[in-house]
Amino acid sequence: MSSTIALESKKKLNPKAVVVEKLKMLVFIVILGTLSATLLVTLESYTMKMVLANVGAELQSGVLDVFALEYTAETSDRVFADNITVEPVGEVILYRAANGSIASRFNGEGLWGPIAGIVALSSDMKTIDGVIILEQQETPGLGGRIVETEFLSQFKGVEVEPQLVIKKGGEAAGKGNEVDGITGATMTSKALENMLNNHITNVRQLLGVK
Repeated sequence: MSSTIALESKKKLNPKAVVVEKLKMLVFIVILGTLSATLLVTLESYTMKMVLANVGAELQSGVLDVFALEYTAETSDRVFADNITVEPVGEVILYRAANGSIASRFNGEGLWGPIAGIVALSSDMKTIDGVIILEQQETPGLGGRIVETEFLSQFKGVEVEPQLVIKKGGEAAGKGNEVDGITGATMTSKALENMLNNHITNVRQLLGVK
């Protein structure tokens, strides 16, 4: 009986068995860590692809909107392919419609954060065909109203020579290069005016328009 107990104790205290168990545990931890890391990388990659896809879809919709082209979620890809030609010029990507109008993405700093949008110019680059706001963080009810159709619709047909002027709220636009501003949003209006003028000037220069 005592010899049996001694044998069992020897088995329990066998150094080789202990080492083997520790190695098994180490291998398990390494495998688990590798699988976890792979899963995280895969998930991050998938998430990034989804984000980029959404950004691309938003930009595509913005281009179609600024050209007033009709589409649905199901037909947007086909409408874009049938009507828009993409032309990289320098650091700017241009989107040319069948009528020769050219759209491009602009961005800059507003009063409270980034503002980004799309502006379309006529084929002769002398007037604005439309403006769409894609991103803004301005104050709701004040600067945030730059996304409203009532404000944006004013830009169609506005001259870019001399440069665009967004009038202060309450001051009526009277010239061909002016649009009515938003009351209580002078700083946001001025920021939008500057970024549009800078972007339009850059695009015209890239295309050799004087």
